[in-house]
Amino acid sequence: MADKYGARKFIVMVGGGSGSLIRPMGEDVMYILTANHVVKDGLGKPLKIERFSTTEEKYVDLPFGIAEEGKNYFPHGTLDAAILKVPFFEESDGLMPLDADDDTADGFDLYGFPQTRDDDGDSFRENTVRLLDYKLTGLREGEIPGNADWDEVVGQSGGGIVRKYKDSYLITGVQAKMAGKKENQGRIYFAPISVFDEIVAKYPDDLRPLLPYFLFSFALLKDAAMELREHTNKTDLAMAKLCLQAITNDIVEQKFVPYELKGRFGKKMLFGGSTEADLLVRKLWASWLEYLIVLTVCEIPVSPEKLEDCLKQHRFVFGNVEGDWTEFVPSLIASDFDDLMEDGIVIVSTPRAPINRHELNKRDIVPNIAQDDSTFDISSGSKALDLRYIHLYAFQGQAIIKKAAAYQKLNSGDKSKILAQLRKDFQKLMNAKNN
Repeated sequence: MADKYGARKFIVMVGGGSGSLIRPMGEDVMYILTANHVVKDGLGKPLKIERFSTTEEKYVDLPFGIAEEGKNYFPHGTLDAAILKVPFFEESDGLMPLDADDDTADGFDLYGFPQTRDDDGDSFRENTVRLLDYKLTGLREGEIPGNADWDEVVGQSGGGIVRKYKDSYLITGVQAKMAGKKENQGRIYFAPISVFDEIVAKYPDDLRPLLPYFLFSFALLKDAAMELREHTNKTDLAMAKLCLQAITNDIVEQKFVPYELKGRFGKKMLFGGSTEADLLVRKLWASWLEYLIVLTVCEIPVSPEKLEDCLKQHRFVFGNVEGDWTEFVPSLIASDFDDLMEDGIVIVSTPRAPINRHELNKRDIVPNIAQDDSTFDISSGSKALDLRYIHLYAFQGQAIIKKAAAYQKLNSGDKSKILAQLRKDFQKLMNAKNN
């Protein structure tokens, strides 16, 4: 489905300026990242905030009231940056905050509501921005092409510096001001995401980390795991689904925490060539939960404390790729397998279910590399060539959905029979020998 509204749904009007919406980790509220002067100029009076409603296809009021520090208003104190706390609404999970790499300068846009466009009836605007140097003040400089001046940009204070990355919108900072009122070279100053992290640290009892909400707990991802959605007759698999849900609840109770796993393993759980932004993708963490479900069903001991040992035998990797997983073999085998045992198994997840193959081995990989303009040295005897790769979706598609008739016959039985069948089918996949 086309992204009809793009970044518009994430950018709000705040008083006479702009703001950028995010949903923080583990909270059913929304935060607005903005420039402090946008709020400070109207302190003591109700602050008008408007957002774009994708259901009503128009701008609507976002309840806020009067800004009160420590309650709904959290200024940086030194720099021109602030966080506002507003009620949660279902239409948007907000932007994903991520500081830009030092060597990443292009591909960003400034979104906001310049006052020069107020008479148009729709002042929302995007400007291409090139990121420049960090300043000693803690802000960072950017440049809008075309020699934009102060009159052209005023009203975009608080607007987001945003980059589209695959299906996500990443925010790397918030516009604070023009370099000067007489500026005519398009230079702006913006507060990087690290400045807003400092605000969170200043108010630890009131604000949560600026990370995707689902990193707080796997409980927030239960509905996205083992959906069995490719099977149209849900009643056939009703008992299997209930059994998997019970296992999922047990895993959540064991205190596996996505945020902690991100810190422990980082890009080690991604295809080679992946970026930090790929660690913020919801599908990655839903897949992590499915991986833990598979290990549990197969009776492979797994706990938060001993997860490293488990990954040495059964490695999980995720590729945020667009297409069938077999099209990305060079990136897959470029993953970090240094501590994986020689007879280890790699369980692979990608956003799309496999089209044909749910398993790959050396006989599949070598021709794939040979046909690709890959720099991978086949003669090097890399461990990656000798590993066995199973797509995570196989534990749904091959082990359950293809055997729906067998599970349907067990629907009237007790859960122990369903679990026994799941264990048998999962272990068969896990323990199958390379052809």
